Amino acid sequence: MELVLDFVFWLGFFSNLVILYLFLKNKEKGYHKKILFIIFSIVLFTLVYFYAILHKYQLLYRITFIVEDAAATLIGPLLLLYVKSIFLPSKKLLQKSAIYFIIPFLYFIFFTIPYSISMFREEGYIFEYLNSCDGYIPIIDIYSVICCFISLKVLNKAQHIILHYHSNTDSVHLGWIKKMLIGALSIVGVDILFTIGELIWGALSWNSFYLIAAGIVFVLVYLGYHGLMQSRVLVPNFLFDKHNPIEEDRKEPVINEEENQEKIKELYTKTEEQDLKQSLTHLMENEKPFLDPDLSLRSLAKLLAVKEKKLSAFLNQYLDISFYTYINEYRVNEVKEKLSDPANNHLKILAIAYDCGFNSKTSFNRIFKNTVGTSPSLYKKQFL
Repeated sequence: MELVLDFVFWLGFFSNLVILYLFLKNKEKGYHKKILFIIFSIVLFTLVYFYAILHKYQLLYRITFIVEDAAATLIGPLLLLYVKSIFLPSKKLLQKSAIYFIIPFLYFIFFTIPYSISMFREEGYIFEYLNSCDGYIPIIDIYSVICCFISLKVLNKAQHIILHYHSNTDSVHLGWIKKMLIGALSIVGVDILFTIGELIWGALSWNSFYLIAAGIVFVLVYLGYHGLMQSRVLVPNFLFDKHNPIEEDRKEPVINEEENQEKIKELYTKTEEQDLKQSLTHLMENEKPFLDPDLSLRSLAKLLAVKEKKLSAFLNQYLDISFYTYINEYRVNEVKEKLSDPANNHLKILAIAYDCGFNSKTSFNRIFKNTVGTSPSLYKKQFL
């Protein structure tokens, strides 16, 4: 059993070091990168702490305890800060989010430090209140669970808003962040369940940290693998592009960007609405800007000589459609037209898709099937 656990821990160490190396190697500067580096450094200390318990390395256990003990209450707020730092790149972000760190700070002062000092004493805890709290303390990890849920809510809102700015979202690597949050949520949740179980039924016959450590390693291996396959996954920087409207709107958080519909409608008169509709339709059908896989709301607005806000309002309120859906419907129609042309029978479906503005096989198949109701290959067969 010990040999298996050793393998699990060393696999975790390796994966964690790979991730930290990718951060150091990446030249992208950003507040979000620093936060994530801190998170995975804490995770590394936590693994070392569990490894010290397994092999009874007392000195190593004492050194890493102070980080591991604070980790469970700190990881949730850090993840929330990380998610916000991606969508709200502001120097004042930490100051605005300081409230989330009050509970971890108080826990660190009144429990982590006293517990750490008590390890070097033979006569027990340094403060009497620690005796009455011992065994119940891990329940405070519920705070991290709450922060993870808030992070998921923020992420879901941000993903919805991204569809209003990008015609292709394959370069918008947010899926792994959601999985990381779910992984952290699961690990902390399991720790809380074990704590409650021990309070009700007494100490378990085996150390629950084995399962927790395995969960941490599993998440690390997953992230490490994806980081090796595409290092940009671990440090997304698309939202910091100087042409990105999300990054530019610093005064009003994008995650709360819900404009009043009546106010939006005031942006256009009936005549302006019809003029823009004609201009947009003419542009899409004749110049076909949707063939550009990197087409964004900003670039389309420039072609129409209108402001992004007005174009976004027009699509969302008057056409009742997101920019993402609007552009990809044109791409799908272009693919359909080419698939129905016998002159293109020698071309592969994916090659046609790329020519029509798609940049991913997975997203193309999904979008085509959702729009047409059948797969691209079955659609093509009816013209053969």
